[in-house]
Amino acid sequence: MSYIIDNIKASRIKYILGRLIKPFSTLFLFSIIIINPAYGNCPPPGPCLGYIVSSEVSSGKGPLISSIDSMKTQIEQAVNQANCGSTSCSTNTQQHSDDDAKATYDELTTWLRDNFWYDGTKGIGPSLRHMATQITTTNMAATGIIGTFFDAQAHIDGQRLINKLHADAHNKYQPSRALCRFGTNVRSLAATEELSEPTKYMIARRSIERQMGNSISMAAEGGKQDKKARMEKFRKYYCDHADNMGLLGAACEAPINNDRLNKDINFTKTLYSPSTLDIDFSDGTSSADEEDILSLANNLYAHNIFTRLSKTKLEYTDNREVFLDARSVMAKRSVAESSFNNLAAAKTKGTAQSAQYLKKIISELGIASETEINKLIGTNPSYYAQMEVLTKKLYQNPNFYIGLIDKPTNIDRQNAAMKSFELMQQRDIYESLLRSEAILSVLVETKLRKMHTEAEDELLSIK
Repeated sequence: MSYIIDNIKASRIKYILGRLIKPFSTLFLFSIIIINPAYGNCPPPGPCLGYIVSSEVSSGKGPLISSIDSMKTQIEQAVNQANCGSTSCSTNTQQHSDDDAKATYDELTTWLRDNFWYDGTKGIGPSLRHMATQITTTNMAATGIIGTFFDAQAHIDGQRLINKLHADAHNKYQPSRALCRFGTNVRSLAATEELSEPTKYMIARRSIERQMGNSISMAAEGGKQDKKARMEKFRKYYCDHADNMGLLGAACEAPINNDRLNKDINFTKTLYSPSTLDIDFSDGTSSADEEDILSLANNLYAHNIFTRLSKTKLEYTDNREVFLDARSVMAKRSVAESSFNNLAAAKTKGTAQSAQYLKKIISELGIASETEINKLIGTNPSYYAQMEVLTKKLYQNPNFYIGLIDKPTNIDRQNAAMKSFELMQQRDIYESLLRSEAILSVLVETKLRKMHTEAEDELLSIK
């Protein structure tokens, strides 16, 4: 009988150990991986795995003891199945099996606690504790390596951003030579425009003084003196020996090969064709261009000036009304003359700040002679000549289109510079339209003057 019982015990122990392996492996992995926050006050090192196990065994509480209790239940069930194999066993046999299972369970738990888990330096507990310490140390070292990677990534990103900003600065803030040409050639434009204003005012003022008989004008005494002075100048400067079938030779004092021939009547030669005129009424000297412009103006406007009224004649009221009529004609004439004055002012010579650069642009177009360049735009180019170069001549050079192979930002800057010249040109067109509007309004008023006189006569005839 004892032999049979021993065999039964051996088979039950094998079965029990087989059932123990699975939950114990789970307990083993649980003890390595899971750190229970309830044991936060355990002594170092690491997750205090050995301390946790010993504490649970001594106190009888904790997840490890719960796992052992679970194993106890499984052992009891295994013993019952080994003894009975069915649910019809007797009470004595059941009690015997319970006592036997309890003894086996106590024996196993004692062995697990004292031998397998915590047998001085031979148990698995200290080894697991040391393993946990090594894993923690390794993880801390790996954390430092990972931190080094993060630091390297941040450094690389920062360096890449700096390089990108350097490239953007090189791309956006490095002006090209093509752009510099705009800034260089425009530097004297404003100063030259200011120089043209006195010319416009002086020509207009001189015309009014001539018509009004100002005491300092050559027409102070009237039409005879005015035409006599103009005739003398014609003979001296503008007379062409070949004119009038060559019969003017005896009357002409001007040289035969003279560039000023007929400039007092030739609008194209005197004013329209030249880009720059040597005009400066503030220097106290009279140039050939100044004399030519004034002579042309005399022939274009107020060829016949009004007769001068003596002091005695001005004392009569009726004569005063006639004098006012004459002034009205002069006012209308000044509106018509304003276009001539503005054109002459626009071609007044400018400053020398941009002259050499403007001439360089003309020379790149194939005009190599300095004399020809001066004839084309003048020694000191006028506002008219500078605007012609900046809005026309500059874009006739193939180098301009080659310069467009540039950074997009520089292309935008060139486009902005061209837009500024366009705005200036549109402003000049606007002012020209204002003058045209004024001339048209005066023309309409002149046409209405006859109708006004007829209506006034009808009003006076009403009884």
